[in-house]
Amino acid sequence: MELRAGDNEQVETVTLRVEGPFNRDAASRLRTRLEALHQAPVVLDFSRVGTFCDAAIDVLVRGLAAPRLQLRGLATHQERMFRYLGYGAPSQRPLPDFDA
Repeated sequence: MELRAGDNEQVETVTLRVEGPFNRDAASRLRTRLEALHQAPVVLDFSRVGTFCDAAIDVLVRGLAAPRLQLRGLATHQERMFRYLGYGAPSQRPLPDFDA
């Protein structure tokens, strides 16, 4: 996993772009980075992640005294996993109609 940071000075939001595989080790490194940012608003961009291990989400967020997080570049499944753990806004995507 590679992290690339970009600062938006106007609103003081930090964007972290996650690249490569996102596994437990990568999640642990990302968590350390988030904790160092204290309460700064953070955008996590997962659009360049090749493989995504679901268990890494738990490693990243469990007990995290998280700054305000905004999530980008997630597949529907990972977006849902983050929501189950209390992160991310509810999806704006329509739910499938299983009764049809």
